Amino acid sequence: MSEKLVIVGAGGHGKVVADVALIAGYEIVGFIDDHAKEAPLPGQKILGNLDVISALFSDNPHYKLILAIGDNATRKHIAYSLAKNDITYAIVSHPSSAISPFAVVKPGTVIMPGVVINAGAYIGKHVILNTACSVDHDCYIGDFVHISPGAHLAGNVTVGEGTHIGVGVSVIPGCKIGEWAIIGAGAVVVEDIPSRVVAVGVPAKPIRKL
Repeated sequence: MSEKLVIVGAGGHGKVVADVALIAGYEIVGFIDDHAKEAPLPGQKILGNLDVISALFSDNPHYKLILAIGDNATRKHIAYSLAKNDITYAIVSHPSSAISPFAVVKPGTVIMPGVVINAGAYIGKHVILNTACSVDHDCYIGDFVHISPGAHLAGNVTVGEGTHIGVGVSVIPGCKIGEWAIIGAGAVVVEDIPSRVVAVGVPAKPIRKL
């Protein structure tokens, strides 16, 4: 029997997460969204806004939830607002992803097509590993991180909570990137990046604080 999944977020990211979930074998119960009137995929439905979650999961404790919210801070806010509810979060992983059995992936994480996660990597809660990115051996990825399409992290890289790694970023081995930072698209990280900065360029350098 297919696991039943409820998706929070009916925007563009929610559409892709739902597509991956269906391919991965989930049955989608519906979407939760405060604003959307229609589901992002045909044949699906909007269940209501965030206020319906408590009753929905109380009546259906076997359901699983995924937060399909692209903005890291909003995803964290919603996760914390739902913490009082007895909710089981799914891991939604596309079948084409390559995940080492010696890696750790925490609940709430979404793994898009073509992602590679190698041995010893740790992936926190509610992380987005977007299309064809790679996380090499012994990396540590904090909660609520988003690693964008085509970004590549070499071995022993640390990425702090809430950081956004842009499209096509490369990070050399052993670099530490702080919390709630933004690494701009195409950057090459060759030295540690502090928390709460925007860093861009080749090599990546902070250009402003957040």
